[in-house]
Amino acid sequence: MAQNQFVAEVKNLSVRYKTGTGFFGGSSQYVHAVNDVSLELRRGEVLGLVGESGCGKSSLGKAILRLIEPAAGTVNINGNDFLSLRGEKLRSARQNVQMIFQDPYASLDPRMTIFDTLAEPLKAHRNLTRIQLERKIHSVLELVGLSPTATKKYPHEFSGGQRQRVAIGRALILDPQVIIADEPVSSLDVSVQAQILNLLKEIQSNLGLSLIFISHNLAVVRYISDRIAVMYLGQIVETADSSALYEDPRHPYTKALLSAVPIPDPRAERARQHIALTGEIPSRLAIPKGCCFHTRCPMATAQCKVETPILEQITPTRLVACWEADKSPTKKQATKTLA
Repeated sequence: MAQNQFVAEVKNLSVRYKTGTGFFGGSSQYVHAVNDVSLELRRGEVLGLVGESGCGKSSLGKAILRLIEPAAGTVNINGNDFLSLRGEKLRSARQNVQMIFQDPYASLDPRMTIFDTLAEPLKAHRNLTRIQLERKIHSVLELVGLSPTATKKYPHEFSGGQRQRVAIGRALILDPQVIIADEPVSSLDVSVQAQILNLLKEIQSNLGLSLIFISHNLAVVRYISDRIAVMYLGQIVETADSSALYEDPRHPYTKALLSAVPIPDPRAERARQHIALTGEIPSRLAIPKGCCFHTRCPMATAQCKVETPILEQITPTRLVACWEADKSPTKKQATKTLA
């Protein structure tokens, strides 16, 4: 039997946060962070997950890992139902799915040495001798560009970029197949961001890792991703190969996002069309009927206000959730097809 091309499959995943009771002691209210999201991660692929702050990207990543429990949906890792696992089975399965958190200043325990930080997951999941433990930790430190002498130090003795290297090493220490990187460079200086991105790209390529890279920075996502999923108000509105998405966005929200990315060439920047979104982002306590983007969309019609568009495949590599999206091939694509 051929190996499944998908290492992770998410179907109809939803996440809600309880905010307490309503006015006058009424029923509880819920923030709808993730709404009916489905996506796939191929083996050896980098999937970029992009959208405005607060759109549900981090909640989706944590729900896949079960750091928070989803309200509905399924998550399959290597064909196994990850959400049905309990106890020792869940603990064992978590070796294959790890996370790199946003803030390296908060994600590392200041009371633990780097050796103890990296040794902790190995002691929990592997039965290694002291020599084997040291060899594994030293090899991972070398992989992330740190000296073995770092094992005796504490997090406060390192810069932000070095701490994030340690955090990457901790995610790699159990040899996972899937890593979810949640804004891993957003808290770092720009020059350090480039170093960490290059490190992640090199490690991913050399080890054949499957990586979900979460970010609001479109330039960063384009650099590292093979494929990109665009998220708005807890929903996926478009997915496509990285180059195709940037060259030919189809969803109005994707077009607006890309039009806001500055271009280094002043003339090209002045000449291009900028899409200014009007209206307010709807409350997460009451997602509007129909398309979640219709309150800000310049293309919205009466249909958009009452009918929710499905994430429809319009080309072999592109999915779009929009009633008004251009679903015909562009001139460039048509030329390639004819050729």
